[in-house]
Amino acid sequence: MLNLSPTTELPDKTLRALDVLIVNEHEAAWLLGRNTTSATGTDTADVTALLDLGPRAAVVTRGAEGATVVTRTENTETTPATATNIPSPQVTPVDTTGAGDAFSGAFATWLAAGATVVDAARRAVAVAAVSVTRPGAQPSYPQLDELNDALN
Repeated sequence: MLNLSPTTELPDKTLRALDVLIVNEHEAAWLLGRNTTSATGTDTADVTALLDLGPRAAVVTRGAEGATVVTRTENTETTPATATNIPSPQVTPVDTTGAGDAFSGAFATWLAAGATVVDAARRAVAVAAVSVTRPGAQPSYPQLDELNDALN
């Protein structure tokens, strides 16, 4: 798993070695050579194009809109990709500092525990959503028992 934040040039072999690539919309646009200044720098076709760079799955975080996960059942360019949009629980943000880190940490935790990429992303979106309702970075990260409302 690699969260490419901040963006940097990577060798092709690094991208091909990834199980999961995590980027936000602007990082995805940068990776794909898109020149964008819009708040939604990528669409589903762009997210799917991330798989052409080599990772077996890609997750594009979209802030208050949640995340998009794209996977292939087989890691070949001829296998159709499946995109899953994961909406974020609607919250009133207080401080977005650390939301991306909250997402990545939760994603890695759930993936290591055996969750699918989509389920790990669903839980990570909930963790990030809860984290922005509190000030600070690490102190804003919710405990497991605080996630029930965000996951339902």
